[in-house]
Amino acid sequence: MNLKTVELSADMNCRACQYRITGALKQQDGVKSNKADFRTQKVTIEFDPSQIDETELRQVIDNALNHGLSLE
Repeated sequence: MNLKTVELSADMNCRACQYRITGALKQQDGVKSNKADFRTQKVTIEFDPSQIDETELRQVIDNALNHGLSLE
């Protein structure tokens, strides 16, 4: 497995946004680890590009911010 790490920008307003993003990314197949920081507005993701790509990761982040996905 060849993992890739990317850093994406995300418009987070508070820690709740940060937690929604990390929770949503944890649920995705192929995401090995992730860290969101609302102060820097950055999300660092380690993932397997054979299972998920950067476009899909961006969509997960956008959905988490726009729809307030549950952490369950």
